[in-house]
Amino acid sequence: MKVGLLALLASLGLAICLPFAAMAGEVDTDGDTIPDSADNCPTIPNAGQADGDTDTIGDVCDNCSTIASSGVFNTPAGVNFCDVDSDGYGGPCDCDMVPVGGDFICQITDFGALSANFGVAGALDTDMDCDLITQITDFGVLSAGFGMPPGPSGLACAGAPICTP
Repeated sequence: MKVGLLALLASLGLAICLPFAAMAGEVDTDGDTIPDSADNCPTIPNAGQADGDTDTIGDVCDNCSTIASSGVFNTPAGVNFCDVDSDGYGGPCDCDMVPVGGDFICQITDFGALSANFGVAGALDTDMDCDLITQITDFGVLSAGFGMPPGPSGLACAGAPICTP
């Protein structure tokens, strides 16, 4: 009976250790102990794997960390939103298109810029829903953030003139 119990315990221990043994040979670019194949942010350490909006992009890599980019706003799941002005804030979290005096607040000047580009195609600052045309849905994003700063973004460089994580 003792041998049977020891064999059972040994097999349980082996079963528990196998997943970790399989991961031992995998690449972990950011050194956070999570292999790249399972890491929701493989280039920036985030051992806790926080993902507040559940879009499979870890918060520290997410350029719009409160709105899931899972197929909304013309963005495929697991891909950050467009950031045409490269400030680290993704489309629906970036309604500040005209930073007047560096204020970074969504305000009437941004409404003016959006109005001026209404119907214009292309990757413009006013295309907040990432569909390559400034239209009514972009006004909705501006309305939702009116009077607020852009964000939130988990990128450490967010708000910099050029944010390339």
